[in-house]
Amino acid sequence: MASHTSSILRQAAELSGETDRWALATLVQVTGSALRRPGARMLISDDGRLRGCLSGGCLEPEIARRASEVIATGRAALLEFDTRRHYGCDGTIVILIEPFPAALIEAGRLAAARKSFQLATPLQASSSLPTRILCEGESGADCFVESVDPPIRLLVAGAGTDALPLARLATALGWDFTYLLAHDDVPPDPQADLLRGEPGQSEIEIDARTAVIVMTHKFGRDVAWLTQFLAAAPPYLGLLGSRRRGSSILNELVSQSPDLIDVLDAVRTPIGLDLGGENPEDIALSICSEVQAALAGREARPLSEGSAPIHGRTEVPA
Repeated sequence: MASHTSSILRQAAELSGETDRWALATLVQVTGSALRRPGARMLISDDGRLRGCLSGGCLEPEIARRASEVIATGRAALLEFDTRRHYGCDGTIVILIEPFPAALIEAGRLAAARKSFQLATPLQASSSLPTRILCEGESGADCFVESVDPPIRLLVAGAGTDALPLARLATALGWDFTYLLAHDDVPPDPQADLLRGEPGQSEIEIDARTAVIVMTHKFGRDVAWLTQFLAAAPPYLGLLGSRRRGSSILNELVSQSPDLIDVLDAVRTPIGLDLGGENPEDIALSICSEVQAALAGREARPLSEGSAPIHGRTEVPA
């Protein structure tokens, strides 16, 4: 849920000065099957504008109607939908709609700083507390508590035009995206975040939600970036190129840094899932799919071949 919640928090930060015209709807409980899971959130304005979603579109009109009442009265509302009866989904869902909670702004600052935290949303409309950030040791009784981790951060070393579709897709997914460029590189997208410098010249922050892709299209520079990032041990490290080129680069890396031979298996090359694509957009989809699966601890198999629940179980207070 990290990427979705982070996206909502980014959008909430843009509402400064008009938050009194918006409400927050949070999916707090699911029984059976539903498109979204607890923690999904949506912002609704008094004139019907929506940011985010809580269903495939079937529930949003009613949620928007009730949200306008919440904004007008300042009182929260709890909605329960039996989706089996009207929409063909095998489940029921409970949604809390509340006036825009001030905690969203602070939560957005924490997310931007890549800090983990917990959001507590009341399970009753009569609660005197709005959605809030839980302090350490504070009880989340009678609340749906969501642990919010930073979104996936994708670091791409390289300035090739094939990196542009990767940046666009990662951004659309709600990920943080940063180019790592040499001083003479021209960024494919001048508006994107970027860090300049040669490998080993500066400290680059790596956390448990950071994926790194090396695609400079320059043999020596690829070796140097891989050397730096193997030592940093990101949860995903990929090298663009063929098996033959990847093998040559890794052999050269070991010849320069023999102590890294035991961690070479951490480098994924060729990168991406086998989706059958050839153009840069196909390759970007392949890479992002592998990154998502790797950081989620999934095997990236077709859902039709499995028997386990599609979504991981989410425990909420009764």
